[in-house]
Amino acid sequence: MNGGNMTSNSGAIFYCTNTASTINLNNVDLTLSDEGSLLIVSAGRWGKDGSNGGDCTLNATNQALEGYITVDEISSLEINLSNSTYEGAINEAGDAGSVTVNLKGGSTWTLTGDSYISEFDGDLDGVTANGNHLYVGGKQVL
Repeated sequence: MNGGNMTSNSGAIFYCTNTASTINLNNVDLTLSDEGSLLIVSAGRWGKDGSNGGDCTLNATNQALEGYITVDEISSLEINLSNSTYEGAINEAGDAGSVTVNLKGGSTWTLTGDSYISEFDGDLDGVTANGNHLYVGGKQVL
């Protein structure tokens, strides 16, 4: 999506389950529901139990993102931020699934809770902890 706006009235604004998906956002005005969830990548009621997780790539360019992201143990997520900001937490409850975060082109991430990811590529100076912690591959890096 290039420009414009998108609103979620209930639940996460994006939900990936039992499929591979790519979300491309460029300068989109996003309005989250009261739940505050940006993205859920997880098994749902579709597909065969144990193999119905999601595989998602989120590409954000010139984008402001906010909200919680949750990835379950049988799902994966790659987030590519370019000249973008993200204010939120990923897997705040602890390690689950495979999550890669790539901060490029002066992008920043402001933590709103402890975050657990598998891989990080970028400058950790672009991450503001706000008293929270960032764990990469099970190791605390902030």
